[in-house]
Amino acid sequence: MLYLLRHSFVPRDFCKGIIIPLLKTDMAMQLLDMYRGITISPVVSTLFEMVLQSVFEKFLVSDYLQFGFKKNSSCAHALFAFNESISYKCKKL
Repeated sequence: MLYLLRHSFVPRDFCKGIIIPLLKTDMAMQLLDMYRGITISPVVSTLFEMVLQSVFEKFLVSDYLQFGFKKNSSCAHALFAFNESISYKCKKL
């Protein structure tokens, strides 16, 4: 781990994953639109990412207006803000 940080090196295998199709619903298994892909990452690369995040978390900042992939934030917040913005603009027209 220290070697990776010291030399800014990430093994090529850390960038690989296995894509698995997941069925969205139990119906229409034969339709391709009913599937979505998820990527399974190697455990070692996931562990490395978690360690990096814990070490450098205090240096990683983002704008308060950014939604998703943040603590105490979700897509629901983004969708609410989007809907309110559209409603506001439509009332002004």
